[in-house]
Amino acid sequence: MRGLFYDFRNLLIDIKSTFETSESSTEILETALKAPLLILDDVGAERNTDWAKDILSTIVNYRYVNSLPTIITTNLRFDLSTDESFAAKFDERTESRIYEMCKILKVDGHDRRKENRL
Repeated sequence: MRGLFYDFRNLLIDIKSTFETSESSTEILETALKAPLLILDDVGAERNTDWAKDILSTIVNYRYVNSLPTIITTNLRFDLSTDESFAAKFDERTESRIYEMCKILKVDGHDRRKENRL
């Protein structure tokens, strides 16, 4: 199965870059929406804007409704007791769909990039 890998921040940048050109942001978004497999990396590292929330919600909802496999990596927690939770940054509706369509895997450990520098 072919898939599409996108750092979520770069996807947002690619979509924004079309605002000043004749390129269509719809084409970029549709590529992500309809990919046979979509991997969104580092979701939550971008600035917290309503526009970014809407883009993620659109992607998650489309892929949820169409049962398309999706992998999402994030440093955010799926725990409502903290301000660093996924629902606090995005919304409970998007988080709920992710819970239903994805298997949540918690990966703990030290930051290897920091360890390599010490």
